[in-house]
Amino acid sequence: MRRIFHEKRKSYEKTCRLAAAEILLDNTPLPMDVINILLAAHQLGTEAATFLLLKVQSSLHANHHPARKIKSDIMRDPRINNYNHFSKAGISSSFSGPLTATKELLSTFGLDLLFLEGGFLRKSVSDFSLLSHDWHLRAAQVTIEAQGMESMLGENTLEGEEGPELMAGMSAIFFDVQLRPIIFFQGYTDLMAKVLLSSGEPTSVVKGNLLLMDHHQVIPLQSGLQAVVKLQGGLGLDISANVDVNIWEQELKTSVNTGGSLTIDFQAELDTPFLHTTLRSQTEAETSIYFDTILRFSSSPVLMCLQLRKDQVPYREIFTISTSAGNQSSTIRKGRQGTVPAQEFALHQANSEMCQLLLTAEEGA
Repeated sequence: MRRIFHEKRKSYEKTCRLAAAEILLDNTPLPMDVINILLAAHQLGTEAATFLLLKVQSSLHANHHPARKIKSDIMRDPRINNYNHFSKAGISSSFSGPLTATKELLSTFGLDLLFLEGGFLRKSVSDFSLLSHDWHLRAAQVTIEAQGMESMLGENTLEGEEGPELMAGMSAIFFDVQLRPIIFFQGYTDLMAKVLLSSGEPTSVVKGNLLLMDHHQVIPLQSGLQAVVKLQGGLGLDISANVDVNIWEQELKTSVNTGGSLTIDFQAELDTPFLHTTLRSQTEAETSIYFDTILRFSSSPVLMCLQLRKDQVPYREIFTISTSAGNQSSTIRKGRQGTVPAQEFALHQANSEMCQLLLTAEEGA
């Protein structure tokens, strides 16, 4: 990874170098690794440098990130810890923060946006992760990537880089499993056909049901009896995304929708010649999380709004106890249901101000 980022043996495309830097940062980096990445960042161009600097800052300030342990060592270097080095010049961004936190589990949301020098989106990564002690699970990650836009915007590629084919696509990782990527368009002709004939319908990334747990256990009790415990959990998932390019209004909109429903069924059963008792608990919940991006590049500087919102979460719990002894039987059933209110997450102050400006302009149009 060090050879790729610093181009020791040959030249690499910009996104390859950024990916190498991210891998170095996420795998217990040495202080010198981070310092060298920061010092070399400005060689990548304004937007890539801005993205990388914010990525490092986010890693150093996150309590769960391995790079936080070397924060003090890095900030003691006067070449790094100064305004000139960390001053933000581009519109690319990297953000990571907690969604929920308990003593045992931390869920985080991360958002990376890499733009071209002309303001067009190059790569967008939205990530939901679960962390517990030294365990890290990437629950869902959706990447939208476009390449070859430099020629359309009149930009020149860096020396040593080949001009890539015009293309946009999407890929997803679900529970650390890479899914098959989807291509939105490939080539200029395909792009114009999609712009003129687009139906506006989102593209499905993954849709299906997963069996999360299926546990069956016989537990011997001190009385000599045996209890049978069954636990099943299932997840229904629907991830879709949409990219809307409006050439006439010079506006780009992307939307990633992650919908999920969770069902957990627990049953404990005690069966004897004279008594049969069954305890059953059923829990159901569903929600959707939306991540929307609005980019207007008709003005300078480029205006960008990021929105992360969660739908209301309806849930239902049913608790049942059934008992039969001889000719007598009884069933007690209790339940409750409710709704967790919808929520919109505030990412940062500058983004809130930009969203207010863009959304107000859309309402007035």
